[in-house]
Amino acid sequence: MINVFAYLLLLIGSGLEVLYYVYRFSQDGTGIIVSFIIGTGLTILLIVATYFKDKFKIVSLLLILSVGSYSVLATSAGQLFSLMTKENKSIQTVSQDSLSREKIKEYQADIIKLTAKWDKLESVINNSISSLDDSYTWKNTLAKAQKEQKEIDTNIAILRKNINDLRDKLTTSETIAKKETNIYKLYASLFNFSEVWVQFVFQTILSVFIAIMAPFAIVILKDNKAKNVIKKDTHKDKWIKYIERFVSISWIAIRKGSADYLLPKDKFLLYLKNKNELFPEYKYDLIIRAAKKANVIIKKADKLYPIVEKEIDAIKLIHKHLNKNIVDNVH
Repeated sequence: MINVFAYLLLLIGSGLEVLYYVYRFSQDGTGIIVSFIIGTGLTILLIVATYFKDKFKIVSLLLILSVGSYSVLATSAGQLFSLMTKENKSIQTVSQDSLSREKIKEYQADIIKLTAKWDKLESVINNSISSLDDSYTWKNTLAKAQKEQKEIDTNIAILRKNINDLRDKLTTSETIAKKETNIYKLYASLFNFSEVWVQFVFQTILSVFIAIMAPFAIVILKDNKAKNVIKKDTHKDKWIKYIERFVSISWIAIRKGSADYLLPKDKFLLYLKNKNELFPEYKYDLIIRAAKKANVIIKKADKLYPIVEKEIDAIKLIHKHLNKNIVDNVH
């Protein structure tokens, strides 16, 4: 279970590290593909340096410190730059919105003036025409007034279109409100710090956590692997005394020259029982299996014959071939 969490931490930490590198380098104008390659290379370098820290102590330490520091500074500076850029864009947008609103007011004032002029011309036209004769007498003047009214209508339509276009470009009041309640502004006001420094501190802390995820996962995996090796070796060491006792007793007849085969199982266990020595039967069976696997003994008919004559060599080979299945059966 620990290894699962460690691998997840390694995967998430490496992924975030690469993404932050890509984001940072892309802000400098570097291509996405090149940024990804550079970020992946630096992340792998940090992981490898952490993995071999015990073998190449000074070199690994220098690489961990240099790459780790660069990672933290690069990502925190990049994030700070991004936040400042967004803030500047927000300020520019708000400023542009203010200008747009002033322009809308100007256009609305012009529409009011043009409408008043149009109404005045309409009043003149209506007051000048009382009969057909009047229409004929004032035809040139009326035509000129009507032409001017059409021009006013055209100008009013243009002004209204301009107003609609400006309103479409305006930032919504909700977005402006969110910008005004920036969380960093709140922190800065609470601690009386510069907003830029508050942003930098928070981004640096985040960058540190991201930077140490993958190396910390490597440390956990290596430590867990070392513990498993020690545990396995410890289990094997517990078997040494049983292996030595097995060889010592089973080879009795061979040593005396009275037989060329091992002492049978029933006689072996009876011999130890008479001596009040504890030797579980399952351990005898497992050692026999390991001995066969190590080519120390061979079964012919109902008897076990030694292939390795020297007892010390037999002990070493049996111990060496205690595989994982046998170790897992240790009680």
